This record gives sequence, C-alpha cells and structure tokens, in this order.
Amino acid sequence: MPQWAYGGSGVAFGGLEVGFDLITPFDGVAKPVFNGKLGLVTEGLYTPSLAAGVMEMTPTLPSMNYVYASVTKTLRASPTAFSFGRITLGYCVATGDRSTFSGTAPFGNTRSALIACYESPQLFDRVGLAVDSLGGSSEISDTYVGVTLALTPTTTVSAGAFFDNDRAVRFTTYDGVFAYLTMGFNVAKLLGKSSE
Repeated sequence: MPQWAYGGSGVAFGGLEVGFDLITPFDGVAKPVFNGKLGLVTEGLYTPSLAAGVMEMTPTLPSMNYVYASVTKTLRASPTAFSFGRITLGYCVATGDRSTFSGTAPFGNTRSALIACYESPQLFDRVGLAVDSLGGSSEISDTYVGVTLALTPTTTVSAGAFFDNDRAVRFTTYDGVFAYLTMGFNVAKLLGKSSE
C-alpha cells in the first residue's frame, strides 16, 4: 500500500504488510494463519515509527489471534550519522482460544505479551545480528538470536537459535535452531515489466 506524507515533515502514514504461514504439525494438520501490519506513522529523525497489526489469525482452528501495537526507532543522531542499530518495543494481546497461549513475565497469568527486538547495524554492509522476543508461551512465543548475511540488496540468508520463554517444566521446554532465506521484490515493477 502506498504511503501519504503528513505535510512536509518527512513522516508519512501507510505501508501495509500481509502474509500467511503454515504451522505444523497441529493435531496432525497444517494450520494456516494470517498476519497483517499497518504502518500508522513512519520513522522521523526524533520520532519512532508506529504500527498496529494482527498475527496468527485463523477462523477455523484454535489459535492465538494476536492483536498488537509496536514502535520502532533507529538509533542515530542525524540522518547521515552512524546507526547503532534499531530497537522495537510492542505489546500484544492473545484474543483467541485460551488453550493456545499463557503469559510469562512480566505479564504472567495474563493474555498479554511483550514484543522486544534489537537489530544491529550491518557490518561491511552485509552481516547483522538480531535478538527478538515474543513473550508468553505459545506456538510462536520464543526468544530468538540470529545472524543475517545480505547476499544481494534484496536477498538475505539467516541462521540462529530460539529459546522457550517458559522454562518451568523441563519436558515442555523447547529450544532449537533455524535457518531461512528471504527474497524481496516489487510486485508493481514486475507487473509493469511483464506488460511491456
């Protein structure tokens, strides 16, 4: 979705992101879920970006159905100054099936969760570190530590580990490793080129 500027401030409204995931296994089936995020305010020099969204939404199977709001800010003194990375803080509420989520500190025994993330600046314009956490205990609630390598301006490979937030019961504490490849593209540009 395009963005609309608030006057000449350099700050804008808009930027819609949507996505679909499959969570497997879930009672022997793949559970499709929907994610969406709307940018309410883009980041300025002294102001963070603000977004609201939904995660893990599904109408047919028990799911968390998160509703959230978050702020993100790049840590730099001026637009041309060195960046010390980017931080994100947010709050979400699980509005779905109560059996799919339980709160952990600082929101123990609630349906609320803290969202926190730090992304380092890229070294040599290619290598970065990310640490992020979605609070609570659920299918996607974990603390993640990962390293990213930018292969091209639009292609990134990442690897890392995740750690269960609820470590009270050892046999239900799940940690692990992950790796993935991300590729970005401009749909409008692709469609424009295919019609020429």
